[in-house]
Amino acid sequence: MGKKVIFGGILTVALAGAAFTIVLVMGVPEKKLPPRGSDEYYTSAQLQFELGEISVNLKDKGGSQYLQVVMAVQYVIGEEILGGNADSVFGKKMAKIEDKLNLLLSDKTYDEVDGKDDKELIKEEIRRILQEVVFPDQMGRIEEVLFRKFYTQ
Repeated sequence: MGKKVIFGGILTVALAGAAFTIVLVMGVPEKKLPPRGSDEYYTSAQLQFELGEISVNLKDKGGSQYLQVVMAVQYVIGEEILGGNADSVFGKKMAKIEDKLNLLLSDKTYDEVDGKDDKELIKEEIRRILQEVVFPDQMGRIEEVLFRKFYTQ
C-alpha cells in the first residue's frame, strides 16, 4: 500500500509540473474578441467628445454667407482601447478632423444647409468622415453627430 501512495504522489506532482510547463510555454489562452465592426465588439457605454466650433464661408456667390457649427460626437469603443483614454484619439487627430470638416462644410451652399433634411445629411457625411479619420481600424465606432449650435448668416 505504501508503494501505491508514493507512486500516486509522484504521478500527481508530475502531472502538475507538466500542466505548469504547458502554461508557461504556451501561455494562458487569450480571450477571443468578436470581429471589429460587429456590434458585439463594442462596449455598451456610449462616450461623448466635444468637437468644438467650426466656422466657414458658404460656397454662395460673393462668400457673404457663413455657417457656424458647434458639434459633439457620440461613439463607442472596443475592449482593445477600453483601458486607454479614447478622447486622446480625437485629440491626436484634431488637425485632420478640422481640415476635413472645413473642406466639407465650405463646399456647401446656403440652400444645402438650410432645411432639416439637409442638416441630417450633413450629420451623416460628418459621421462618415470622423469614422474614417478617428477609427479607420474600427476599434471604435462613431454613433452620432450632435449639432449643439448651427448658425447660418
